[in-house]
Amino acid sequence: NNGGGQFVMPAEMLSPNGWDAVVNTNLRGTFFLTQSVFKRCMKENGGSIVNILMELHGGWPGFAHSVSARAGVEALSKTLAVEWGEYGVSVNNIIPGIIYSDTAVQNYGPFGPKMFREAKKQVPAGRTRYPRGI
Repeated sequence: NNGGGQFVMPAEMLSPNGWDAVVNTNLRGTFFLTQSVFKRCMKENGGSIVNILMELHGGWPGFAHSVSARAGVEALSKTLAVEWGEYGVSVNNIIPGIIYSDTAVQNYGPFGPKMFREAKKQVPAGRTRYPRGI
């Protein structure tokens, strides 16, 4: 599962519609897609579910909606792993860290360049990853 969407918005300015759009896509969408696949084939055949999450430690100013939804996916994954393990289904999360692309920087408008520069400083190796490396 890799569906997701987000936008930069300070928590105090986040509207109910903005919150719902992100939480519905990132958490609700992940749950119902996963549930559908489980019912249609994994309950009988087992399998692996891998969710791609964002780094949640330390907070993400401007992304309260997204980190809340992703934390929900993290908790959901742990619960589904326990519930569905008896059917041979494994549920795991990967958190690849900051992934740089020109498109990603552009998606965050004027915040993009600074956001990626600051994020790079928090990585012990001092570099960001690229989509081809995932």
